[in-house]
Amino acid sequence: MKTYKLKLTVETPTHVGTGEAYYDLEYTVKNGKFYVIDKHKFFKRLKKSGKIDKFTKMAVKGDISSILEIRKLIRKNFNIEDSLTYFEIDQNSAADVEKFLFNFTNIEKLEGMEIREVLNQMNIMKTYKNPVFLEPVIPGSSVKGAIRTAVISYFVRNNDKLLRELTSVLNDKKANNILTSALRNFKRKIKPETAKDILRFIKVSDFMLVDGGIKIGKAEMVHRKKGKTSLSVYLEYITEKSVFEGTITIDEEMAGEIFGKERNFNKEIFNIENIMKFLRVRYGTKAYYYGEKKYFSNFINWKLRPKRHNREAPVKIGFHSGSLAVTTGNEKITKIYDMKRREYKSLPPLTLWTINKKPMGWCYLEVIE
Repeated sequence: MKTYKLKLTVETPTHVGTGEAYYDLEYTVKNGKFYVIDKHKFFKRLKKSGKIDKFTKMAVKGDISSILEIRKLIRKNFNIEDSLTYFEIDQNSAADVEKFLFNFTNIEKLEGMEIREVLNQMNIMKTYKNPVFLEPVIPGSSVKGAIRTAVISYFVRNNDKLLRELTSVLNDKKANNILTSALRNFKRKIKPETAKDILRFIKVSDFMLVDGGIKIGKAEMVHRKKGKTSLSVYLEYITEKSVFEGTITIDEEMAGEIFGKERNFNKEIFNIENIMKFLRVRYGTKAYYYGEKKYFSNFINWKLRPKRHNREAPVKIGFHSGSLAVTTGNEKITKIYDMKRREYKSLPPLTLWTINKKPMGWCYLEVIE
């Protein structure tokens, strides 16, 4: 069993979603900063100032207009001391946030459903954080997911028989069974405890913040055929050049238990150098050069830097990494489900999520010990 210390450097704005959001009454914005409200402190001071009854009357109404009134009340009476924490707002989004989400005069001119749409956009998506220090964390599951994708892509790319079998199916469960069998070289019966995680001999820790932080920004989904932004959302993102550290442990004995009876098994295939190689091929070559750079160059203003040594590799993680990053990337077998048309489509994808014209989620993983 070998354990390696890894450094993860964020190259483009990255958001690892939690499924949670700051709702419209949980925060406010002042002077280019996003403040998370400490409700206990805020309401305690509101009570002392004699305005708690006014708030209560607004809340009892429970309609859209009352929500706007409460937003005004919070914004007008909020003090910095009433916050749990704060984050800078991306300078490219700050004016937009103030104008679009906090210009109540303009919002009140809208119709009911239009107001509701604005209120829904006021929900700011949260990124994964340490609950005590409110600092960003990169879950080990996100990094291991990238490794799993890279390893599976390696097996698929080097197995013509597997490609033919996968090309003939669209059912996810059936495809997974075929792929799992392929990983075992079609010779060994699958153990139930390994079927769910064929790479269970690789353990990846959470990555904790060393330097960097969080900003609030506007993510935009660009459509390459329409030539424009088709959707936008406000969210927390981990800033570029943020640095995290974590570990990866490779249990060669466990790998032997899973693959050891295979005739062509070589434990060296899962050493750290090869894992980094798999990542470089899958993400650097396939996802970036033959993917984003090829199809979305008109929409992004960013380039993936070349590798500096063989113990580092690019990865793409987090919110809307895109089908180029979370699949094998093979156009013969990768299908994207179109929810609107209820049908599968082949690669390449039509859309890409960006922040400030940079594709979201790119990081560099490096072995440092």
